[in-house]
Amino acid sequence: MAGLEVLFASAAPSMSCPQDALVCFLHWEVVTNGYYALGTGDQDL
Repeated sequence: MAGLEVLFASAAPSMSCPQDALVCFLHWEVVTNGYYALGTGDQDL
């Protein structure tokens, strides 16, 4: 969880509401689970 502390420390000065901390945590969870870019990309479906 060391990455979460670094992310939170860098984002903390600009946080203005409690939901900002939740978004920070969710971002960290998504990235640590391997989702770096979500979308359809250049491939046809």
